[in-house]
Amino acid sequence: MFGIIISVIVLITMGYLILKNYKPQVVLAAASIFLMMCGVWLGFGGVLDPAKSSGYLLSL
Repeated sequence: MFGIIISVIVLITMGYLILKNYKPQVVLAAASIFLMMCGVWLGFGGVLDPAKSSGYLLSL
């Protein structure tokens, strides 16, 4: 339930900022990063699960 409330607040804030002629790319990027951080914080999973990682960067 808390995730839905956060999403609605972010959605309303995004709409307000876009209507106030802020750059949509910046608004959408910031909102998406914020929602990803909230998702990790609320326990919906990490950005990249270590068990599913290919280990590509470790082999360089």
